[in-house]
Amino acid sequence: MSRLSKKTLQKRRRSESIHSGTVYQQKVAILEHLQQALTPENARWIQPILNRVGRCKPAYRCNSKHCPTCSNAKQSKAVRKKTKQLKPLGKAQATTTSAKSKEYRVRGGQRMMGPFEGLPIAMLHSFTINLCLVSFDGDLKETKERYHLKLRKVLNKLSHGAIARGKFDIVSKYADDLPSEFPDIDLPFGVSNAALPHTRHVMLHIHFLLFDPWMTRVELRNLFAKEFPGSNRVCARRTRDHTVLECGTMVGGAQGYLEYMCMEKVELPFGDQSADAALEFVQIDSTWDRRNRNFAFGKSISVSGIVIDQDRVKYLERENRLQWIKKNWSKLSYAEKFIHQWMSNGIDILAGIKSLPNYRAQFMDKFSAVLLLHCNWVRLNFFEVIDFVGFMSASDSKLALLEPPD
Repeated sequence: MSRLSKKTLQKRRRSESIHSGTVYQQKVAILEHLQQALTPENARWIQPILNRVGRCKPAYRCNSKHCPTCSNAKQSKAVRKKTKQLKPLGKAQATTTSAKSKEYRVRGGQRMMGPFEGLPIAMLHSFTINLCLVSFDGDLKETKERYHLKLRKVLNKLSHGAIARGKFDIVSKYADDLPSEFPDIDLPFGVSNAALPHTRHVMLHIHFLLFDPWMTRVELRNLFAKEFPGSNRVCARRTRDHTVLECGTMVGGAQGYLEYMCMEKVELPFGDQSADAALEFVQIDSTWDRRNRNFAFGKSISVSGIVIDQDRVKYLERENRLQWIKKNWSKLSYAEKFIHQWMSNGIDILAGIKSLPNYRAQFMDKFSAVLLLHCNWVRLNFFEVIDFVGFMSASDSKLALLEPPD
């Protein structure tokens, strides 16, 4: 068995670090590989990266995505202090922290948070859209401009006063192992859905935070899914409360999601081929800059003059809460289940009673429904099936029956 050369062993070590190392180890290994691959032919896109990272100092950060310190939260903590108290879910959420100016990840999130200050959380939606597949010899700046225009055409169909802020991003994938299905028009020339090759490409996608005063999250998702057909291309999430980790990273919430967009991740899960994938990734990444990644649409409500309908906010809060309860139903306690079931049906029942004061028969029917709820609570045997609308399946009576505590 022949011995492996020192160069081959070093390449394997770098591939292992890029594939499964910490963020710091990944970035160090990528820089080492770029130095080894520095030749007159590719110096035009490798040398600027090495020069910028080489000038990075504690007093003056380079903020490069390839810098082991600037791109790693554990190596460069975001020092925060509270500037405003967070308000409960559904109330206006303002920018809540400040950080050192050298923290580009945090600074970028705070800057994009500006137009969303004072807006109800129930009207803020987190979107991710997988746009297209690009070959490594492509031009990201040109491709991004084409999809930027397409996104703006879709956003022009939203309600007056809609606001969006986000970032374009790329991730390296095998063409035959994509998380989404793209139509042929969104695939590189020569690549077809009929026979996707087992070769690496970069997937251009966008993360953005969206505010619309009237359209629901489902309506918004359907609108984007119509313009970007294909399974798993459009993901819409509701905004939640945020958490600040010990390392200074904010997760969740509007600002946390905006800061996540600014992380400028480098994901290369290709095992022994991760070092080669790093060269491909850095090469195409050099065809655009940080300004090309920004996406903005609409102006703050102080400029547009939009007035928030508080009844609309309350309705969205209730719908979000019901969706959360339905998704986490099995985690609720016995008492919590009864309370939510009663709240869900009690509103409809009492509203029906109020609207029928002169019809004795229907009046008694409504109160009979109230009695059924209480009978189910005390577990009388002759009331075995009660369908709680919005929570249980009407086709399965066992699901509608509360189980007593152990």
